[in-house]
Amino acid sequence: MFCRYIYRIPFVYEASPKMKKNQTEETVGICAAAGRPQTGPRRKTGLAGEKLAFSFNGQRVEGVAGDSVAAALLAAGYTTLRESPRAGTPRGPFCWMGVCQECTVVIDGVRRPACRTSLAAGMQIFPGTIA
Repeated sequence: MFCRYIYRIPFVYEASPKMKKNQTEETVGICAAAGRPQTGPRRKTGLAGEKLAFSFNGQRVEGVAGDSVAAALLAAGYTTLRESPRAGTPRGPFCWMGVCQECTVVIDGVRRPACRTSLAAGMQIFPGTIA
């Protein structure tokens, strides 16, 4: 059982609009009774809401501490993270768990999946390739 029924668009936690107002309160109460924390998702680094500056393809971009590189780039409006090696078609985040390699980028000179890499200040990110 999940403590909160939430979704991310684009990667900002909000209560579902389909939920009734009292349903949110009941869900949080169930979590408290089960001894689970009510703070929501945990951030890996930095404070929630702390702005971090990084660059993508030479352009300065801002993201939120604790988000993945893919989430920060998508929130900033970048949907294409690389191009396919054969057809040159745009590729972006797909599986969000590092399996498909669609979000592969070059971060500080190392090829990595953007969805599995936490955002840090000063990162230099370039579109990647899998070929």
